[in-house]
Amino acid sequence: MAEDQTSYVHIYTIVFLTLLFTFGRMMPFLILSGQLCPPGIEGTLFALFMSINNLSSTLGSFLGAALTSALNISSVQFDNLALGLAVQLMGTLLPIGFLFLIPRDVTGLTSGYRPDHHFFWTGLVCIP
Repeated sequence: MAEDQTSYVHIYTIVFLTLLFTFGRMMPFLILSGQLCPPGIEGTLFALFMSINNLSSTLGSFLGAALTSALNISSVQFDNLALGLAVQLMGTLLPIGFLFLIPRDVTGLTSGYRPDHHFFWTGLVCIP
């Protein structure tokens, strides 16, 4: 691939991943949180959630580095890689256990399946 085409691939990848993060992960969360918060404080709540998101990203990086150091995983030694991936998977799936805290009337979910309604699934949030 030519060097000028490589730069286009990099730009496309960055733009695509940014859009995927924004619309695939954060947008359903922001819509749900906007429905949960009292009127008039949506901006404050958005700033709070973005701060929490940045803090969790930073803590996740530090904890990931500590985990690889504790398990002695390096660029040349992969003996405990499976254990490290299992711990990461458990940490990723842990928030699913707290989904019951979201009020059912805000999510648009009902107790039973109704075939006359079509839902758009994004991540763990169902948007009617």
